[in-house]
Amino acid sequence: MLCGGSITLRRVAVRRTAIAHELSDLSGMLILPFLLFWTTQQRNHVTHTRRLQLKTMPLILISIILGPLGNVFLGKGMKGVGSVTSARIIDLFPMASRVLTSGYIWLGIVCLLGFFVVHMLLLTWADYSYVQPATSLSYLSIAILSYLVLGEMISPLRWLGVTVICVGVLLVGRTSPSTSEAPEHA
Repeated sequence: MLCGGSITLRRVAVRRTAIAHELSDLSGMLILPFLLFWTTQQRNHVTHTRRLQLKTMPLILISIILGPLGNVFLGKGMKGVGSVTSARIIDLFPMASRVLTSGYIWLGIVCLLGFFVVHMLLLTWADYSYVQPATSLSYLSIAILSYLVLGEMISPLRWLGVTVICVGVLLVGRTSPSTSEAPEHA
């Protein structure tokens, strides 16, 4: 009886081993296509992300230049127009005339319209949580343009603040521009 029991146990062990081999063969057949699909998807995701970054970065740079440049031109134009000294509406008409004839004001408007179009394009393919921090590099161009064009003095504390913002932008720039799938159009 003891001998017959060990033979039965041996048969069960052999059968379990055979089943395990069959399952490993089956799982290999199932896992291999999954792994191939997964690595292809990962590669596609990486190339999609890289293409998106290559498409997004030039527009972010344009945005970083156009927005601040437009604001600096508006500031220069408004300083040339002069300050409002009266709250009466009748006194605003001559000022409005000077504003509408200022070349710097119109340059500022054109730059800001270009910024607006570029910003809308960016938001069509990149997440807002990526675009907004990335375009915050405009704080650096604002400081430089304010110093060069408007003659403003930038304190060391402001330069430190701009540097902190730029470091944060570099951290955000290391992430993917889009974390959500684009909606399919019908």
